[in-house]
Amino acid sequence: MTRTVILPYTAQRTTPQDITRLRAALAAQAPDVALRSFETTCIPVWLADPLPPPVVTVTLNNDAAPYLMQFVPGRQFFAPVLSKAALLDRVIQAGIPVPKSAALHPVSQPTEADFGPYITIKTTAPGTTRATGITVCRTANFEALRPKITQMYQSDIARGFVPLLQQYVSTGPRPCHTRVTTFLGAPIVCFSTTARAPFDPAALTGLAAGEATSNFREDRTRVLVDDAEMVALATRVAAVFPETSVLSIDMVRCAQTGRIYCLEANQGNLSVLSAPILGVLRQKLGEDAMLAQFGAYDTMAKRIVEVLETP
Repeated sequence: MTRTVILPYTAQRTTPQDITRLRAALAAQAPDVALRSFETTCIPVWLADPLPPPVVTVTLNNDAAPYLMQFVPGRQFFAPVLSKAALLDRVIQAGIPVPKSAALHPVSQPTEADFGPYITIKTTAPGTTRATGITVCRTANFEALRPKITQMYQSDIARGFVPLLQQYVSTGPRPCHTRVTTFLGAPIVCFSTTARAPFDPAALTGLAAGEATSNFREDRTRVLVDDAEMVALATRVAAVFPETSVLSIDMVRCAQTGRIYCLEANQGNLSVLSAPILGVLRQKLGEDAMLAQFGAYDTMAKRIVEVLETP
């Protein structure tokens, strides 16, 4: 009996190399598992033919159009795209450590007792990258800065994307965060991003923007890290979204307490494995080391087989 895994993909995010390597890993672990893939710009004819169970559908990215899933049989690990706010709310409801967070409303009055001495204002609009839409200020200065903050985010608010207030977590002299990307709950890559320039929130007099984050400048440092605590927290976060194939979880470690927090969870992608769109990052991390870190394709194959064996 043949078991089937279906892999819809977009050419920008998933390459033939990904498919070939994943197929080889599956063949080594479970020769009876057939991997059938298709580029999502065209529905393949073979989907019209009945496939005997078990069948599962996974993806290496979340860019495929959700309507495709109505044509795909079996269990599907492809979730509708959720807003940043909805994703974070599920993380909070699951009891995952998250910096104090609240939606920014006209009546919001953040205090140091709730948010600490510094506060981050974050956009929840989709498609933002490289710290766009993030500002930091002293919590005590928030009220005086409210008109400027409202003006900065008025376009997002008008489109229904209410900004988020979040406690600023100092990670040391230079802002730093760690990202773990998971596939069906298993870690595939873990790397840290550190700003090149120092940032001292104690020197704030007004609003700081990208310079308060680790992901702003092109010359930021990104390296693979072996951080069991971060991986463990990311695994907990991934378990909150069992319906999603790929998650990218951003976390920080407080320089004062050593505690780690989840900043956000993203319905991400594994473009870093081979897609040209993330070639620069792959070069900085070191492709061979990155693939070996968690045995990327072997781990992905193992999780697919485990899912196929789960009723």
